[in-house]
Amino acid sequence: LDATVRFETPRVLGLDEMHLLHDMRCILTNVEARTVIGLLPTRTKDVVYRHLLMLPDRQKVELVTMDMWNPYRDAVRAVWP
Repeated sequence: LDATVRFETPRVLGLDEMHLLHDMRCILTNVEARTVIGLLPTRTKDVVYRHLLMLPDRQKVELVTMDMWNPYRDAVRAVWP
């Protein structure tokens, strides 16, 4: 998949969750392209924070949409104050 698909950091990043295999997981989306760009094993602040820090060209993100889950907001504020 890595050889054929190129994921780019979006301008508008979406954070939400989904219930999969009895666990809540964080799903990251490119809101403008309407595509999924990541699925994390959990939705804890530490996991989301570490993933956001590893985004290539994270300075491209201008806007983040998310629900009211506090760990998302805290992680986003830590990466993009």
